[in-house]
Amino acid sequence: MRGMFHSNLDFHSDSLFILVPGLLGDRCDSRSMLTKIARGLSKKNTHVLRFDFPGAGISDGFYETNTFEIFSDVLNFIIDEVKGNFTFIKKVILIGFSEGLKVCIDVAKSRNDVKGIGSCNGLIVEEDTKFSIERPRLKNGTIAYNSYYGTWVNFQIIMKYKDYLIDHMLLPDSIDYFGIYSESDLLSQNSCQYFKDNKFELKIIKEADHLFTTDEWLNEVVVDITDWGQRFISNNEKMDTFYIQTVHGKVLVNINCTSKKKSMLVFVHGFGQNKTGPGYLFNQIAQKIREDFNYCMFDFSGSGDSEGEFKHVDLRILVDNLNSVIMFLMEKYQINYFFLLGSGLGNQLITLLDNKFNVFPCFIFPEQINFRDEVFTKSNNGLIDTSDLFEKYPEVEKEFYKLGNTHNRTKGLLVKSNFLIDISNIKLWEKLNKMEKGIVITNNDNISDELILIKSNDKTGLLLDANERDRVVEILINHFKEISLK
Repeated sequence: MRGMFHSNLDFHSDSLFILVPGLLGDRCDSRSMLTKIARGLSKKNTHVLRFDFPGAGISDGFYETNTFEIFSDVLNFIIDEVKGNFTFIKKVILIGFSEGLKVCIDVAKSRNDVKGIGSCNGLIVEEDTKFSIERPRLKNGTIAYNSYYGTWVNFQIIMKYKDYLIDHMLLPDSIDYFGIYSESDLLSQNSCQYFKDNKFELKIIKEADHLFTTDEWLNEVVVDITDWGQRFISNNEKMDTFYIQTVHGKVLVNINCTSKKKSMLVFVHGFGQNKTGPGYLFNQIAQKIREDFNYCMFDFSGSGDSEGEFKHVDLRILVDNLNSVIMFLMEKYQINYFFLLGSGLGNQLITLLDNKFNVFPCFIFPEQINFRDEVFTKSNNGLIDTSDLFEKYPEVEKEFYKLGNTHNRTKGLLVKSNFLIDISNIKLWEKLNKMEKGIVITNNDNISDELILIKSNDKTGLLLDANERDRVVEILINHFKEISLK
């Protein structure tokens, strides 16, 4: 089987467009329509595949062996092969031409990675215009009929035709549909009306024929398909990035806001961490949800890419940072509901957020912090050097682990002694058990019945065990999806 893959192999681009030819079609079309569409899309920094079914174009085989079932098997095989070789591809957009639309929908109903289906005069309901065929005959061991387009066609295409009409298939409702049809094409009138009746996005090219056989019509198809396809093209490097001016300096914020939902997941990192979370946890979650959720990753003052030095940071500054980020998201993106996911010190900060915001809090191994009194006597001009502190009181380092980091990662920091006192005074579990909603990832069974418990025996408190992380993250994301539907 032969095909053409259009790509600059940019692993940040996660969308694969596949052009699915119709009956007796090939990967080019006589006027290079599929070629021009593929080139138009690939200029938008995405990946496009066009191919020939067995026996079509320059693929091996006999065309008369093809049935709708085989067409679907081939398309599924192609998707799996491409995704297996290019693991950065996460979502698939299928564009069906004429009868190829039936194959697109048949494949999409059994997959969860197909996010969009485009139709170019696609046929999905019974049409009024019909053609007679000659009596079929045995050809290469297959009962086939003469297409009078130079090849034989499997008689099962006729026998099973109605099984692949939309009346007999469950149309996936989680998919974005787009159609380009012609009012003058007698072959697709009812399918066009189906798109209208279901209020799918639709472009009408009034005078065009079934194959869009003029340069003017073809150019319209290329432009319209490319414009529609743009919505599926996401790029990690093209997230919205802002520096929010706060009274304590500029705070860097990375935002993915592609969903129409008015909710957003905000990652709240801990002590010694940055916007990616412990061991890239936040970034890993973001990559799994970015097709369905808006999210925000940011660095507190003195951390990551934000301005300031950590020795000047205190609890008041961090809470103000978080409030400022939430206000910015509300004003810039009209977000009105926030999932807040905290790690380490981020857990404490979530409980201190202004209660005027509509939030659903989520906590990753929340821990009460208890610094011994001697810690606060080791300050120099109000600052504590963690390296000196750990040498004198090795057990104190474990309290810093609870704030969000691992062995040796919290050494060499200058921290305000008042900052540590304020953290110790937060009665975290008392606050959690007074909450009316939330998710808690912990090995502690003693939580309020109002909270959703995700039990984990991870010993680090940071989900550093890769197997356990995968398990817990999957459960967490499923809860996000369920809650967002309510």
